[in-house]
This record gives sequence, C-alpha cells and structure tokens, in this order.
Amino acid sequence: TVVVDLNQRKVIYVTNGKDASTVDRFAEDFAAHKGDAKAIKIVTCDMSLGFKKGINEHFVNSSTVIDKFHVIKHANEAVDDVRKWELRQGPWYKYLLAKTKYLWLKNDDNLTENQKEKRESLLHKRLKTARAYAMRVTLQDIYELSTSRIEAEERLKKLCGWIARSRIDSMKKFG
Repeated sequence: TVVVDLNQRKVIYVTNGKDASTVDRFAEDFAAHKGDAKAIKIVTCDMSLGFKKGINEHFVNSSTVIDKFHVIKHANEAVDDVRKWELRQGPWYKYLLAKTKYLWLKNDDNLTENQKEKRESLLHKRLKTARAYAMRVTLQDIYELSTSRIEAEERLKKLCGWIARSRIDSMKKFG
C-alpha cells in the first residue's frame, strides 16, 4: 500500500498489506511525524472493506472517495462478465463475440482502425455487451467531462437509473 499526499504529490508512507492494520500502521507513523489525523478531510482509496474500517477508525473527519481507476476497473470487469455470459447464449453470439474481449475493454486510443470498425459494427447489433459497454463509456465520460460536482452527481444518478433498469445482472451488481 502506497500513501500519497495528493496536495504535495509526494509518497509519504509505504507498507505491505491491504486491510485495517495497514491503516493502523500508517496512522501510527503519521502521528509519529506530527501529523494530525483530525485534519485529514479526504481519503482516496480502492473499495477494500479493511481500508474503510481503518479509515473510519483513524480519520474520523474524512470523507472517502473511491478512485477513478478502481471504479472503471470494476465497470470493465462487469462488461467482460456480460460478454462471457452472452458468448454462452448460442452460436450467433459466439460468432459475433468470439475474440472481442479487448474491443470492449480498451479505450479508442488503444485500438487499431480495424478494431474500432469491428466494435462500431457490433454496437449496432442487439447485444447486452454493447449496452454494458455504452454504460461504461458513459461512466468514463462523467469523470472526464463533468465540470462540477453537481453536474457529475446528476449524470451519475441518471446512469445508475439506466443500469438499474437494464436487466443486465452484472451491470446491476456493479451499479
């Protein structure tokens, strides 16, 4: 686990582990270096329940923000689960979706022109994978294009509604 002061863009602590005891050790080190745990207002981390427990215990005045990388990672996993499920739905789906994993998981900048064209043609088929992908892209757009917290919250609520009504189990679980 790497702890970074985001204001100074500087690593301030590194340790093994990914649970509440990891946060315990950091809190001890932070206090030993004259850090004030009550002054910490925002903590950014992944979705580890151990981290959450330790943060709630030691940094009582902080809000936790789940970092973009981990949110998008979970969205990608959900999209891939949909693709795998759909592959098993019959020969037509297998024909369309075989060897397409990375078409759905990579951003446009990382695809060749042929891959972009193939994904574009698949987006026009009635595939749950294509809808799940569109949800993931919408999520990324919220991160990249929202100009305020209010705008991001409105767009995220709308996306969560879409996901909840989608009848795509992996995406609903992600949502």
